[in-house]
Amino acid sequence: MALAIVLHNIDWKYAEGKYDNLPKITLEHFPLCYLLILADKLQEWDRPGRQSKIRPKDISIEFDHDEKKFKVKMA
Repeated sequence: MALAIVLHNIDWKYAEGKYDNLPKITLEHFPLCYLLILADKLQEWDRPGRQSKIRPKDISIEFDHDEKKFKVKMA
C-alpha cells in the first residue's frame, strides 16, 4: 500500500525526462496506484486550479477492454 501511495505522487512527466525504464502504471500491474491516480484526477474536475480549469464536459473516461485500462480523453 505504501508503494502505491508513493508511486501515485510521482511527477511522471518530470521522471520520464530523467530516467529510463520506468514502470507503466496499469490497472493490471499496479491496481491500487492506478485507482489512486484516477481518484486524484476525478477530484480535479470543476475545481479552479493554478494552471487551468478542467470541466467535466471537456473530458471523457472509457475502459479499453483489450488493454485493460481506462483512457481519459480531453475534448
